[in-house]
Amino acid sequence: HSETFRDTSPQDLSSDTPLSSDVMLLSVVVAASATSHLADIVTSYEITVDRHISEIMPLFMSDELNAEWNTRLTSQRLLNTRELGQLVHQEYALPWPLAPRDLLMKCHRGSDHRTQMVISECSSVTHPSAPITDRIVRLSISRTRWEVAPEPHGRTRLSLRLVLPASAAVGVPKFVVNWCQTKSLRESVTSLLDTVERLQLPADPVYMGWGRTRAEAALARGANSRADAPHPFTATSCLVLVWRLSCSLWGQLSFAVAAAVLIAHMLVNSGSGGPPFALRCP
Repeated sequence: HSETFRDTSPQDLSSDTPLSSDVMLLSVVVAASATSHLADIVTSYEITVDRHISEIMPLFMSDELNAEWNTRLTSQRLLNTRELGQLVHQEYALPWPLAPRDLLMKCHRGSDHRTQMVISECSSVTHPSAPITDRIVRLSISRTRWEVAPEPHGRTRLSLRLVLPASAAVGVPKFVVNWCQTKSLRESVTSLLDTVERLQLPADPVYMGWGRTRAEAALARGANSRADAPHPFTATSCLVLVWRLSCSLWGQLSFAVAAAVLIAHMLVNSGSGGPPFALRCP
């Protein structure tokens, strides 16, 4: 695969420690007083991988699976508010002696089928539904933006851009800032792709045709359908097994007992108005 790292930060500032997802990049950032004369810290990372976008989307689009590729995520809540709509509150555990961190964000995620691009953006907000507490350090991000788009030959381009407020870097060691700018975005994307490989979720049919010709899309859908089909053992092999059992004395006896039990259950359920074949537990 090919990758590009772009550090577009206008100046060298001090920052924090490592993490593993786009939000976790911030997990050791220390909140400090605002310094409006400093510019935001902007970092971006891009990579093209040998995997089709339809294989990545089932994980990427699932809020329930965030913890699978963001290992420090300990809690995630979706909060519905009247003023801001739905918000996301996340908590992260950090190695001792660092205190846990949390984030409250407004996010937008959508798919543009005309341009064939998936975009996911988040930015920090404040709201009474998730107040700042003494037990946890509240992080702040100006913006995160993921862009995922298909490339020719079944490849996918992933771009991640992170914008931190300048105040987040005040009073934090310079080496941590450098780490965040050169490594953390890459590790966030790598963690996503490693989890896609590990979970092997079925490809999302919505994106099956993205970046493909009609013929290529038809082949991919056919392969996906065959992968989802039940194993032949469930039909043919079971019939063969039943036939072989019925040809032996013990097989005939076992078959008769099984048939008697099944008939008894049918009679019990039909007499009580229950559904046929339903097993009634005492």
